[in-house]
Amino acid sequence: MPKTMATKYGLEIHDNLSAIKNDVGFFYKRFKQKYRRLLTNDKDFTLELKRLNGDHVYLISQNDLAESELKEKTDVHYNYIDGKLWRVDALGHRIYQVSSENDKIYVNEATGVEVIKTDNLTFYLDNLDYQNIEISRASSWDPTTGDVNIPAGSEQRIDEVIEAIKSSTNKIAKRVYKYYKNVGIDDEIDETEGEESEVTYKQVALGNKERSSIDEHFTDKTDDEVI
Repeated sequence: MPKTMATKYGLEIHDNLSAIKNDVGFFYKRFKQKYRRLLTNDKDFTLELKRLNGDHVYLISQNDLAESELKEKTDVHYNYIDGKLWRVDALGHRIYQVSSENDKIYVNEATGVEVIKTDNLTFYLDNLDYQNIEISRASSWDPTTGDVNIPAGSEQRIDEVIEAIKSSTNKIAKRVYKYYKNVGIDDEIDETEGEESEVTYKQVALGNKERSSIDEHFTDKTDDEVI
């Protein structure tokens, strides 16, 4: 199997085909193992792009950065290659494309986990590989009490995040947007009808609360089903 496919499906060098074929729950268990968050403080990110191999990507908007405990990383290299701006390693090898020179890398010093600060969330949703998206719960609900809260300024921030997901051409992003769009329909928050209705702030808050309590994120869903 090509290395890119092994990475996508969370395979490791010691995995063998026989064990995989004889364990119907192999990929589910591997996904559960790798699915956990690398950052536990929701204030340290805006979006988490989840990957089956556990190498999740964290994005944070300028608005959310002020409330985080992140520190800017200084030993970061960039280079224009074929007219596109890339983050590169010390040898000049491409790591990933960045949206602009204004994007910066921050780090959680306790864990070493990096976070990309950007004002263009949609760019990374479109250009990176991932299997799921988590929206930070910092602006939507209190995981300690389970209460849906609305901190000052949060509605505008959530609107911007939802618009970034809605604008993405990535299939996963479209499925995640569809999930939030369906949260609470036929319930007390069903204030509008039709395909043109927008995802509301409360739908995001309730959706985040619902998703946090579900362990079975990885199932045999079809491409038409939401995650």
